Amino acid sequence: MSGEDLLICQMQILSLLRCGQAAVKTVWK
Repeated sequence: MSGEDLLICQMQILSLLRCGQAAVKTVWK
């Protein structure tokens, strides 16, 4: 696995976390 692959993986995880946080905020209004 190259450094670039790791970076892309981290970006995807971060966007997933943001998406999850937005969903939680919407549910818990």
